[in-house]
Amino acid sequence: MLANVVVDTALSGLPDIVSVLVPMETLEGENHVMYQQTARYLGACASAIRIEKGIDAPMTYLAAGFKRMQSPGSHRCSTTGSDFLLPDVQVAIFRYRAVRLTFE
Repeated sequence: MLANVVVDTALSGLPDIVSVLVPMETLEGENHVMYQQTARYLGACASAIRIEKGIDAPMTYLAAGFKRMQSPGSHRCSTTGSDFLLPDVQVAIFRYRAVRLTFE
């Protein structure tokens, strides 16, 4: 009788479904927690920058970008054509976007 239950369960596909879906739910929960922690850290860094308090070294690009945002007329991109394919230009674009999304 037990052998029939095991065979029926395997044929139903439930073991495969459980083995695929349960880890995804767990991973998604961990990602949610990680996103919350990242958002809290980013908010704390933004607050520290606004009150001119020290921040961690990897976040100094936010402080530099915040200062540029406060100066008038400095928001124009001078890059043209194939220069947009250069890695340094792309990093600068992503940094600019991160600063805008953090402080606006």
